[in-house]
Amino acid sequence: MLKMKKYLLPAGLILFVFLIHACKKTEWEKEVFTVEVLGVGMDCGDTYLIQFREEDEQKINRYLENTNAYFPVFYAVNLPEEYKKQGLFLHITLGKCTADDFLACTTLGPGYSHVCISSAETISIASQ
Repeated sequence: MLKMKKYLLPAGLILFVFLIHACKKTEWEKEVFTVEVLGVGMDCGDTYLIQFREEDEQKINRYLENTNAYFPVFYAVNLPEEYKKQGLFLHITLGKCTADDFLACTTLGPGYSHVCISSAETISIASQ
C-alpha cells in the first residue's frame, strides 16, 4: 500500500499536465487569417481552394509543420457551403485535421496541402 501511494502523486501530476495541455489551444488555433476563395480544385472532388496572404506564410508553415510546397494556396477542408463562392473574402480560424479530414485526391494538378477550417465569416474587400 505504501509503494502505491509513492506513485499516486506523480501519476496524478502527469495526468493533470496532460489534460491541461490537451485543452489548451495552440497559437495558430487562435489566429484569424484573411483568405480568398479561389474556386473548386481539380484534384479533390468538390473541395474548394483558398489563398492566404503572403505575410501569413510563417504562421501557416508552423501549422503545417513546414510540409507545404504550394503556399499560399490550400484545399479548404470543412469550408461551410455558404462560403463556397469564387472571389469571396473570408476571415477564418484553423483547427487540427483528423484522419477523417484528409481527402483522396488525384494527381492531375498541383499537390496542394489541406487546411482544416474551424470557423469562417465573410468580410468586405475594404476590411482586409
